Amino acid sequence: MRAETSPATWIRQRARSAGHGLTALIRRHRPGPVLIAASLVLIIHLAVAWHRYATYQLGFDLALFGESVREYSHLRPPLSTIKSGQPFNMLGDHFTPILALLAPIYRLVPDIRLLLAAQAVLFALAAAIIGLWAAARLGRGVGALLTVAFGLSWGIVHALLFDFHEIAFATPLLAGALIAIQRQRWAWLWLLVVLLWLTKEDTTFVTAGLGLLLLTRRRWLQGLALGGASLAVFLALVEWVIPGLSQSGTYTYFDVVEGSPWSALGANLTSPAFATFVLAVAFVAGLGLASPIMVTLVPLVASRLVSSRSIYFVMQHHYHVLVMVVCAMALIDSWDRLRRLDHRPRWDQLIKLVGLAQIVLLGLVTAHGIEILITTGGLDRTYSNCSVCADIDRALPVIPDGADVAAEVYILPHLVDRARPRMAMPDWLDQTGRPLDPDWVILNLNSSANDNLTNHWEALTAERLLAGGYVTVYESGPIVVLQR
Repeated sequence: MRAETSPATWIRQRARSAGHGLTALIRRHRPGPVLIAASLVLIIHLAVAWHRYATYQLGFDLALFGESVREYSHLRPPLSTIKSGQPFNMLGDHFTPILALLAPIYRLVPDIRLLLAAQAVLFALAAAIIGLWAAARLGRGVGALLTVAFGLSWGIVHALLFDFHEIAFATPLLAGALIAIQRQRWAWLWLLVVLLWLTKEDTTFVTAGLGLLLLTRRRWLQGLALGGASLAVFLALVEWVIPGLSQSGTYTYFDVVEGSPWSALGANLTSPAFATFVLAVAFVAGLGLASPIMVTLVPLVASRLVSSRSIYFVMQHHYHVLVMVVCAMALIDSWDRLRRLDHRPRWDQLIKLVGLAQIVLLGLVTAHGIEILITTGGLDRTYSNCSVCADIDRALPVIPDGADVAAEVYILPHLVDRARPRMAMPDWLDQTGRPLDPDWVILNLNSSANDNLTNHWEALTAERLLAGGYVTVYESGPIVVLQR
């Protein structure tokens, strides 16, 4: 940026340049098939998320992030009543200010399903970016197939089934950052890196991986600068920023490393979960295993290997979203390199067979994602066969707007838009150890939450509350609403 150019002018110039570049890309590669594929991914994600919300299969994390967006929309810090009865700043839990981008829309449409829609759009956007990059190098058919395969890969599908998470924002950002490196657009790279840092503190491991990738390309200065900046940002966040905003004055997630990191490393490397994770990554990456882009995952995986939380390598939850992005981009890179080699005629058939095998593998990745949706997505639970859905729908209006209400976890998201919810727990304590003392309580006595079907804690809690001064104001089936 020239000294006489103002920041506002520079931003406008970059935006105009990006717009021209995107227009040229669209005209050159006719992205119709990719955009159709990305639209299909979007429709599937929206349908699944809406279905799971309507049938009360989403819970804690959606409610927690919904609280943050609700508070941002009123220009307030993201204070949570779900975490604690005392003011609990969510930026003191994880550093996720990027959620504020949803606040203006939520102010206009105060519905927690906005978060589900945003997550679906962000995943579909990442799929479109990856698909367009593939189409430009490998053809529109491969681009469309890779768009669907990424959108339905196991890491993305498991995140889709697990509420909402801020990491959805990082998905298109990381894809764009990898493209920026390949196109040597350094200003765009740093802009995307900063946005990644605003997504969550552990995205600094991924941006450090981008620094490693730059080193493999002999971009020594950029690589060292990015790696060093990523480390500095991580330390600043977990040592000063997050503790300064935290109720406890500490970064509470240091407890993921219990005992010696070397012991955790040995245990993880020899665990069946890690072996399964490696095979699953290879399944998605395919030819991409030969690409230098895979080094982007090294800091992220290394940080998880020294953790005592084996859940990081389980094929569930939202922890592998960015892994899918790197695998997809690495696949495009390796496949393109293979295609561009100056082959002798007798090798051409072999190269075509390798490409065909990769297409089959992408088909299997897609089929596996569909299988996950069918077997674990709860799609068989419809509103008509949901034994409690109608009961909950009738019970919720009984609770007044603005009420201080404790709810079981699967009802929790449905109260965020208009009440001050807390999560009902078997010990009747919030997550900071303070006793729950709400004016209203709504429980599902037949819920599976927190092993309720075994220990029946929700029924026992209702009995204790009734004996302690609460009264029943609504009861239908297993759903009970109590008021102080």
